[in-house]
Amino acid sequence: MAHRTGLWACQQARGGKFVDFHGWDMPVQFQGITAEHQVVRSRVGVFDLGHMGRLRVSGAKALAFLSHRVCRRLSDLAPRGVRYGLILAEDGTVVDDVLVSREGPESFHVVVNASNKDAILALWQTEPGVAIADLSATEAMIAVQGPQAAALLAGLGLDGRAERYYSFLDAVWQATPVRLSRTG
Repeated sequence: MAHRTGLWACQQARGGKFVDFHGWDMPVQFQGITAEHQVVRSRVGVFDLGHMGRLRVSGAKALAFLSHRVCRRLSDLAPRGVRYGLILAEDGTVVDDVLVSREGPESFHVVVNASNKDAILALWQTEPGVAIADLSATEAMIAVQGPQAAALLAGLGLDGRAERYYSFLDAVWQATPVRLSRTG
């Protein structure tokens, strides 16, 4: 059976047309591609990204570990900053493109593509001073895009408009911790 995100039942009830996406039962459209494109371009769209892999890399050697595995300078990444980069295999070929967020001096959050998560976990053998936690099953991930995205979030009490591009803000919504990232 395919994996399902936490929003699957809601998407099913709203008439989503589902396909298998690397082992995930994901909706590809609801009212139609053109209509949905127009809504996102003129107003706001909400996308379920719960299938994406989310990894925490932490420990005294987390920065060195990621610096050796992600093709992007991370040493000057400020706390709450986000960088786009590539994960490379030992032969230099691209395994995946990722977003790396710096949570603190020794903690990073890495978003990977669903189709590559298991390969990345297999590739990233842990070493002393580094811990890797797969948070994918314990976190939801939603993208809110379009000219009215900020207003939608502000209406929920989640105002991240003051945050700089490629940064994140941790907040609480209805007693649940949430992270707002300005990366889209």
